[in-house]
Amino acid sequence: MVCRDVRGASALARRCWTGLVGCLATSALMTGAHADSLDELEPRSAREATPPSSWKTRNDYTRVAVSRSIVLPALTDVEARTGSDVGEPGQPMRIGVGRQLPALDRGDLASALTWTVLANGGRVAAFSVRSPGAGGIRVAVRATLPPGAALRFFAPGDPQRRYPVFKQNDFTPARLAADQPSVDGVHTRWSPTILGDTVGIEIEIGPSTGESEVSLRIVGVSHIHRASAKTSRSGNATPKSATACEPIHVACRTLSTCPNSAVAQLSFTDPGGDSYVCTGTAVNSERARDDNLDAPYLLTAAHCIDTQALADTVESRWNYEHENCDASDPDPDFTALHGGAELVVRDPDSDGSLLRLRDALPNSACLAGWNSDGGWAGGTDVTSLHHPQGDPKQFAGGSIAATTIIEEVDAIRVTWTDGLTTGGSSGAGLFTTVDDSDVLIGTLYGGPACTVAQPIDYYGRFDRFFDNHAGVHLQHTDPPADDDHGDTVASATVVLAGSETAGDILNGADADVFRIVVLRRDTLTVYTTGQVDTVGRLKREDGSTVMFDDDADFPSDTNFRIEADVVRGIYFVKVTGYDETAIGNYQLHVEFTAAESKILVPFFLAAAAYESEGRQGFVRIVNHSDRAGDVRIMATDDAGISP
Repeated sequence: MVCRDVRGASALARRCWTGLVGCLATSALMTGAHADSLDELEPRSAREATPPSSWKTRNDYTRVAVSRSIVLPALTDVEARTGSDVGEPGQPMRIGVGRQLPALDRGDLASALTWTVLANGGRVAAFSVRSPGAGGIRVAVRATLPPGAALRFFAPGDPQRRYPVFKQNDFTPARLAADQPSVDGVHTRWSPTILGDTVGIEIEIGPSTGESEVSLRIVGVSHIHRASAKTSRSGNATPKSATACEPIHVACRTLSTCPNSAVAQLSFTDPGGDSYVCTGTAVNSERARDDNLDAPYLLTAAHCIDTQALADTVESRWNYEHENCDASDPDPDFTALHGGAELVVRDPDSDGSLLRLRDALPNSACLAGWNSDGGWAGGTDVTSLHHPQGDPKQFAGGSIAATTIIEEVDAIRVTWTDGLTTGGSSGAGLFTTVDDSDVLIGTLYGGPACTVAQPIDYYGRFDRFFDNHAGVHLQHTDPPADDDHGDTVASATVVLAGSETAGDILNGADADVFRIVVLRRDTLTVYTTGQVDTVGRLKREDGSTVMFDDDADFPSDTNFRIEADVVRGIYFVKVTGYDETAIGNYQLHVEFTAAESKILVPFFLAAAAYESEGRQGFVRIVNHSDRAGDVRIMATDDAGISP
């Protein structure tokens, strides 16, 4: 099973596992004085949003060599053992070990790179860091960037995959945790996890920026052992007749779309470079629908994420699961988010942490419902969906045995009869069915090693977490903002094609939402002008995201610009600032381009019959599309001359 902090960063880490007999205090199941619940928010049936073009590297590094390649020595035996801990109960599973660059490469790397000139007059330089044998790699970057500079990451073996860009403000205190250490006011950012043993880093500066204005150091490396299903123990086929102590892939059971698609694999890195994996569940709240979708709440274990510095490094994989029960697809695809999270609240007494992701929920994911009742009877059927050892999603089914206190954690004891959890499952939700809906009632704390006779686990009680900490956030509804445009779809400002609308970002939490009605299929272009660094998100009526963008032409233009092929329907544009410092006035421009369409009618269909009084012919044209436009009909005689 799972879960307790080996990092030594919290009070939880100082508690020891003293044995089940000495640490369990079983109590009778009690009904809470007051229970609340909320249904799930189903996923949208839409493909995932297109990443911004500004995330793409300026050079193709499959054809252009980087100017410097840094290679670390091979792992020592001690490092190899340290970086692959399965995890004791109450510990997150460690999947990677922290490392340092060779001594000669620990200085300012920007001054040692070769810069090339771009077509726009800007300059770019790139280097790579390799940790031999890694399944994945992250690097800790400490940088001083001038305005208009960008830091991009890439996988040398997969140049088409795009990752978020770092800018000047990403290394300032306003963007990062107060508890994160800094050097001369410059904070450290961990890169996205790059699959493979090499990460590429590209630096771009504007035409008027000097190379000496850039300073960049790599102050840590996380060598990740388990980065994909190919490197994990449960990539082998699991038969449908698996015993209780064998893993069961979710494809082997008939499950509801939600909460299945609400469950994500979480990975994160501590300041020393050790990386860990846990499980989290996106949960619904009483906020506006688009707030839930664009900044979703996610529930996991406090022993996984207990500081803002760790939350800053959180990455999540969604719909990471096998399509077939026999796991014949050895490395399934997934949607990854790399933006980190805000630690909203944590509670060591119920081992719960509530996060708010900085990325929008994937279109294919849902938000799970929950119930804060504390009186679940013994024998109540329960299930759990989780990512053991970071593997593709798996299933466990069983029933509630009792409530209990284990190592000072208020918990629900569960007996499994179908599947199990293990290291990496920490933080997974416990679900039961109420009125035909699956609702979350706990988060995985841990348990002893599985035995065929009676595998058990302990889940932190959601009712205690809700009553003491999380309820005020999950039930909170923000009051209407007193600003120029509504912050939600329900209060959106209607704008027309060809219009220009003034807007004002008042603070870091402000958002302006606009409603656009499209009457025919073609190209919709929306963009802002002004001095504010804006982010734009084009959304369908169901709340799914079509496309999002940060910079129209970085670094010269940090306004967003979106061009999308759309069909008839209602769309929304959500405008926000890039960060807390991006406030001020902007102009929103909406343009609709109707392409000219030509229909060529075959000659034999348009040919007329010869009659005694001359030629007579009829052509019937029926429009079966959703487009409207002009039709030109041209007739010619036998000589090809048009009368």
